[in-house]
Amino acid sequence: MHDEIEDYNLRIRYAYHLYKAGIHDKSYQNNKSLAEFACQIGDLDLAERCFLRAIDDADAMGHSTDKLKSIFQLATKVHIVWGRYEEAIQFLKI
Repeated sequence: MHDEIEDYNLRIRYAYHLYKAGIHDKSYQNNKSLAEFACQIGDLDLAERCFLRAIDDADAMGHSTDKLKSIFQLATKVHIVWGRYEEAIQFLKI
C-alpha cells in the first residue's frame, strides 16, 4: 500500500512539473491520465486540477478536439458529481 501511495504522489508531482515547465504534449498526456485515475478513486479535487491543466495544454497546442474532450470530462466526471451543475453548464458552453 505504501508503494502505491508513493507512486501516486510521484505521478502527481511529475504531471505538475511538466505543466509548469510548459512541456505541453507530455503534460497533457500525464494530467489527462492522472485526472481519469483520480476520478476512479474519488479524488475529485485532484481530478479537477488535472483536467484544467489538460485543457490549458490542449489549448496551447491548438488541439481543439482534446480540449473539448477534457472540458466535457471535467464537467461530467467532476462538477456534476459534486452537484455543481451551473459550473458544469458554463464549462460546456465554451
